[in-house]
Amino acid sequence: ANLAAKLRITVSPSDLTDIAQKMRSEEFAAGTTIIRQGDTGDKFYVLAEGEAQVVIESGRETRGVATLKEGSFFGEVALLRDQPRNATVQALTPVATFTLSKENFLAAVKAHKSFDEQLSAQLFHRGG
Repeated sequence: ANLAAKLRITVSPSDLTDIAQKMRSEEFAAGTTIIRQGDTGDKFYVLAEGEAQVVIESGRETRGVATLKEGSFFGEVALLRDQPRNATVQALTPVATFTLSKENFLAAVKAHKSFDEQLSAQLFHRGG
């Protein structure tokens, strides 16, 4: 799969090449929890195939807040803020992702201004 075609962030070709070279692919069966609210963040994810649901637990209530589709990304909030995961993401269908380790993600944010700016804008948009 071509990362440039999937990722819903506009990054220069050279930036994207550098970031993509450090990404790994992972697959998750339908029903699998990909990240769990409260856990330590260790990866950034780009959804390559399939659909996933974002779920937030507050008190005794659990509510679905978004459905992620191909090209969506998640996991950046915990990495940018060095905080626990603020939501759970579960695979609704079989899911394939591109992942970037925390170390490589933070290095990419530091090295590539366009990547940093768009992640910051998304963070603001998500109520961060």
